[in-house]
Amino acid sequence: MGAGRALPEAFLWAFAGGIAQDLLSGVPLGASSLALLLVAMLGSLLQGQLYRSNIVIPVFVTLIGSVIAHVTVLTVMALTGYSVDWAYSLVYVTAPTTLLNVVLILPIFLVMSRLYERLNPRIEAF
Repeated sequence: MGAGRALPEAFLWAFAGGIAQDLLSGVPLGASSLALLLVAMLGSLLQGQLYRSNIVIPVFVTLIGSVIAHVTVLTVMALTGYSVDWAYSLVYVTAPTTLLNVVLILPIFLVMSRLYERLNPRIEAF
């Protein structure tokens, strides 16, 4: 799959996954899609670096992306009339979810970086 096709496909999956998440969670329809599209845009800025880098960039993107996604959903909920307890939500939902995502990115990074190297080997110049 070429880089030109990967980006629109990532946005499609972010949109579809967000709609499915909204249907299962009860938040306003489109809130999770918006959140995941924002995170996909963040990931696209570093697309070539995510799997060929050290672990710092994927951990950073996961950390920032998790916070952006949760704050976006909370903002949409607040703007559409839901009562949002910001302190509770950030401490008891966003923080643990972000921590879990950061911990889980470590084994995911190892698997995905090996897969990426296998599918996109570096060409050594002589």
